Amino acid sequence: MKQDEYKFPWFILLIMSSVTFLGILSELVPSGILPQMSEGLGVSYAAIGLLVSVYAIASAVGTIPLITWTIEMNRKTLLLILMLTFGFSNLIIAITSSYYVSAVARLAGGVAAGVLWPMVSAYAMRLVSSNLHGRAIAVTMSGSTFGLGIGLPIMTAIGTAFGWRAVFWVLSAVIFAITL
Repeated sequence: MKQDEYKFPWFILLIMSSVTFLGILSELVPSGILPQMSEGLGVSYAAIGLLVSVYAIASAVGTIPLITWTIEMNRKTLLLILMLTFGFSNLIIAITSSYYVSAVARLAGGVAAGVLWPMVSAYAMRLVSSNLHGRAIAVTMSGSTFGLGIGLPIMTAIGTAFGWRAVFWVLSAVIFAITL
């Protein structure tokens, strides 16, 4: 085993991978349970689709100003704040009957995602020597691939079997557990 591989922070990067896993699920899960959410909130399919767009737009628009605003902040503290924001945004959606409250919660989650995505890559690179940057980013970002390929179908199955609110309860519980 090479010296660099011995120092490779697998555990921390796998935790970071779980963060990207949950980040992509938080973003896309309404698309998998669209009919159930539409019926539960009493709005059209298009309105539920808009919840995915609200998240994505908030993520895109909030990225540069929020990254600039938080640049001096401790990365671990910032990551905890972002995770708590994800957790509470999903928890609010799980308990509200209001489409508009859900939209505001999605907006908050999207803003957190806008800071999260570039931050996790930079954080991963800071943990390893320069010759391991690619591996660190690959491990960290693999969570989004697993989220799309495995997590989203599982969450869709949970939503179909136990109701759409169960999906957001599960997401928030897992996010809070990882945050701890």
